Amino acid sequence: VSKSSNLKNIIENYTLTCSEDIKGKSIKFSNLDFLTDALLSIYFDDGSSYESIAGSRNLQVSIPLEQSMYPVAYFNLGFDHLLKGIDHIIFLLCLIFLVIGFINLVKVITAFTIAHSITLGLSVFNIINLPQSTIEILIALTIIYLALEIKDLKKIKYTPWTLAFSFGLLHGLGFAGALNEIGIANENIFLSLLFFNVGIEIGQILFIPLFSGFQIEIVNCKSSSPHGSLTLN
Repeated sequence: VSKSSNLKNIIENYTLTCSEDIKGKSIKFSNLDFLTDALLSIYFDDGSSYESIAGSRNLQVSIPLEQSMYPVAYFNLGFDHLLKGIDHIIFLLCLIFLVIGFINLVKVITAFTIAHSITLGLSVFNIINLPQSTIEILIALTIIYLALEIKDLKKIKYTPWTLAFSFGLLHGLGFAGALNEIGIANENIFLSLLFFNVGIEIGQILFIPLFSGFQIEIVNCKSSSPHGSLTLN
């Protein structure tokens, strides 16, 4: 057993001699709290390998009989990180409230995706390195700013995608925090990064219809209120 650590994670290496093949069997973790993820990398004597990620909601990892070509575990990590990241969800909700029209919504989501993909990659490759605490504070400020701007739809109507792109750069550093904390142990770093990013995007896409419906309901309620009306130009 060998063990090493740094400011972001703890790495433990074990060499195991098993009486039978562990492919097709399961490994279970214990005592993982809600904010802790465990990256499991297994290297077999025949040269094959397997990688998966366990968390508080999925403590058991099933080892497949055949090696997978794709790092699906990072897709799950990206998707799960978005679901746990209440700050990113609130930010998306605020963005949707600032957008008027389907074309603008497409521009906003595309700009946000491109922006956070850029800084996510730069952070993973250590080209940009900021303290995570600073990033979290800046992300919180972007949410406060959007909340204040929701009252001024006319101003944001013409440049929503530029705002989404600018703030998306910060949120990309926030997404990278989860990936940097657990690390990438395999050699397919580009593919792992891609799957992590796709997991985030799928999570965003699932939230958009829900938030859009929520926005429509609020607008309808205000429009039908006997105390006043809401007009969108």
